[in-house]
Formats: sequence, C-alpha cells, structure tokens
Amino acid sequence: LKEILTAQFGVLTIVHKIRKIYFTDDAKCHLDEVEGLGFFIEVEVFDYHASSFSVELRQRCADYRHYFGIEEDQLISQSYSDLILAKV
Repeated sequence: LKEILTAQFGVLTIVHKIRKIYFTDDAKCHLDEVEGLGFFIEVEVFDYHASSFSVELRQRCADYRHYFGIEEDQLISQSYSDLILAKV
C-alpha cells in the first residue's frame, strides 16, 4: 500500500514521533514527542452512549485542557506534517 500511495502521490515529508497513549473512562490522551517540533498533547473525549450534546463534549475537552494547564493560545489546528513543512 505504501508503494502504491507513494507512486501515486509522492512523499511531502515524514513525521518521526514517539507517542504514549493513556485512557480514562471517557477520554484518550496522546502524549507525542515530534522530532523537530517538540512535545504535544491531544485529548479525544468519547460519548459511548451518544447521549451527550456537542456543548457537553466541548466542555469535557475544556476541562481536560484546564487540567493539563493548556492555554487557549497554545492550541493548534495543523497536522504535524503541516507544521514540519511550514518550517522548511
């Protein structure tokens, strides 16, 4: 598959990272060390029973963000590959 995709689309960059994943009752936390970029945390909140509203899920994410001490201006929306390409 890798050969087919590379032949079809080429390779823009390669992301080298070390990832640790931790689970809680309602979330998955990724702790990533990305070569050339630094350290990152990603939190995914789950609604296993489809009972929560978008507002509630966002609040749970905000609760985790505050727990980890992440400020609003530290949030990013780009992928690691986009961040690496922007540095080149």
